[in-house]
Amino acid sequence: MPIPVFEQSSKPESSKPDKSAKEKVSGMTIFLSILLVVCLFVMAEFAFRDVNRVFNPYYEECAVEITVSLKSPTIIKRGQVNTDICDVEKYERAKLILHADITVPIILLSILVYLLLRGRKPGVAAKTIFISYLIFLGWILLRTIAEAEIFLVTHYPLVGKYLVIVSIVIILAFLINQIQKKIRKKLSAKEPRP
Repeated sequence: MPIPVFEQSSKPESSKPDKSAKEKVSGMTIFLSILLVVCLFVMAEFAFRDVNRVFNPYYEECAVEITVSLKSPTIIKRGQVNTDICDVEKYERAKLILHADITVPIILLSILVYLLLRGRKPGVAAKTIFISYLIFLGWILLRTIAEAEIFLVTHYPLVGKYLVIVSIVIILAFLINQIQKKIRKKLSAKEPRP
């Protein structure tokens, strides 16, 4: 009985995929990711509105639903604050605190998930989903910060204007730093190495 002979190839087979062949993201994946972000935005807006409606102690006296009066042809839109019978500052402060009560746990949870998953190499699908959630988290954080700044500028103008200016300075410094990093990275990639 002859013994089978196995030929060895000159290249050993590797179980690792070729790094030069990158996975591509399909158009459908991009569309579904955008749809995911939009759904997260809508869900957050509903959550903000419902939490304010249910837990804000000043909601009943301040918020006015859509009403049309026979005596007055004006329409009061939903979400407007009735300034005749309520303290607007107390209503908006309670609303801001409730919105922060939603935003802060979501951001802390996302930081925890990031710290737990930071050592792993995610696939393309996981990266796409992660980017969608990152966009959502950035939006919810900026929305809450903007709401706080609007509240401060409206009710405490002296503190509010300094807070807005400091926020603009921080954002500009961050953008300058990020742009400079990208330029430095491009320049170092173009330079030939000795």
